[in-house]
Amino acid sequence: MSQQLITRYLNDLSDLRRASGEVRESVVREAFKTLLKDWGRLKNLIFVPEYRIDITAKERRYVDGALLYELRVPFGYWESKDEKDDLEAEIALKFRRGYPQDNIIFEDSQQAVLIQNKAEVLRCGVGDTTKLAKLMDLFFGYERKEISDFRKAVEQFKVDLPAVLDALRNMINTAEKKNAAFGTASAKFLKHAQETINPSVTSADVREMPALSKMTTRWARPSASTKLGSQASMEPEYPMISTRGGPAPTSR
Repeated sequence: MSQQLITRYLNDLSDLRRASGEVRESVVREAFKTLLKDWGRLKNLIFVPEYRIDITAKERRYVDGALLYELRVPFGYWESKDEKDDLEAEIALKFRRGYPQDNIIFEDSQQAVLIQNKAEVLRCGVGDTTKLAKLMDLFFGYERKEISDFRKAVEQFKVDLPAVLDALRNMINTAEKKNAAFGTASAKFLKHAQETINPSVTSADVREMPALSKMTTRWARPSASTKLGSQASMEPEYPMISTRGGPAPTSR
């Protein structure tokens, strides 16, 4: 598919030059714009022309195009220049003016330059279909740091989850043995669950509920005082059961 898109781009570029007799940026850039739109569509990205970038509260820049996620978060940018321009000088000028440097393609219908994380990654002539395909793959394979960090956190969570659940279960079992108020509230909750959920609910099911509630409601937002192994961190997220001493809470 990538080679088909690039072949179509080169054909479009040739048609525009022949039909218009022009090599001006405003004419020939339409071919690369179409390439970006078609490739982006395969990645569920939306192409937005003349995308606005707020440099400061009063200063704005407009790149020729940007590819956005559906939630309007920018994925990458594109800036087209005239064949007669000094592409190297234009790139330097744009960066001095505050243009993004995380994932952007500069091209002048003769060559394309990919900049990622403030460094040149690849430069090639647009007629070199193999290198242009590689450049496009690198551009569309880019992952924003915050997204990369999130994916790493998810994978780490999968690794940590079994150990964390085992620790929570042990804390609940200890509380049942040593905390009379907790044991009483647990028995009361078991009866309530059997009456309102299903008579087959067991005490083992009830013991799992605080652990699962803890994982789903507090794991993503720990407070400074929440430490694994502390009694304070074992406050269940629903009424009637508490690992603390004293009466069980009846509301949040």
